[in-house]
Amino acid sequence: MYSLFEIRKVLTVSKPGGSKGVKIVLAAYTENKDNSVLALVCSNGYLLFRLVSAKLEVPVIRQLCWFNNPEKEIRALSFDSSGMWLLTVTRDATLYILPISSIGEFAVKTPASWKIDNLTEIKLTGQRALTTSVQWWLTHESEHIAIIGSELGEISFINLVNKKEVGGTYITSGISALDILYDESHDTTYLLITGSNQQQWRLLLEEKKSNFYWPFNSDTEITSYSSGKGLPVAEKVPLTGNSNYLKIRFIIID
Repeated sequence: MYSLFEIRKVLTVSKPGGSKGVKIVLAAYTENKDNSVLALVCSNGYLLFRLVSAKLEVPVIRQLCWFNNPEKEIRALSFDSSGMWLLTVTRDATLYILPISSIGEFAVKTPASWKIDNLTEIKLTGQRALTTSVQWWLTHESEHIAIIGSELGEISFINLVNKKEVGGTYITSGISALDILYDESHDTTYLLITGSNQQQWRLLLEEKKSNFYWPFNSDTEITSYSSGKGLPVAEKVPLTGNSNYLKIRFIIID
């Protein structure tokens, strides 16, 4: 009998058997037909990258020394769909976009507001709860949106090109994870929200056939998720009032 999978060590960040070795604090990974890239936030203050590409003969490993300031501690990170950009959110509510393309010396299309050879900084205004998760959403209209979840249940949408906050909402518990999901045809995009209470919700982000695009044209209903009954259909709820943070409703599936 042959094994379907083989587990093989490709990277070590601590000394074998050492009790005071470096630990992995956070990790992000993405892959596509051309590249796969891994980013590790380590306890010694370094970011570690491993890039595998069809354009490279061997994997490339690089490390980056992060800020010493405790307020710049990385709270969450996410790659874009190409794997050539990494988004980090720090304790002081600052977003940094890192050009991964420079590791492999690849030529990539770059928005004018991003730096190809340095960090791009986006400072969020106002008082913010600690970030717990972030996702990089590339919309059907090719807009780059950061979706940020906090320990108080806040969800913020930041346009990474013009560096403006474009919307937000919330749930009634802290957020432990955000995930972007697509249907088989990639016509419909959802945000799956996992709360600190282990309850899950999904938020309809966009749907081509109905020309729906959240959060700019409608208030949206969030539906809770019960694994026994599958994902219920999210419905749109008419928007009332002029709040920057759109109201949401919950449907509890018993």
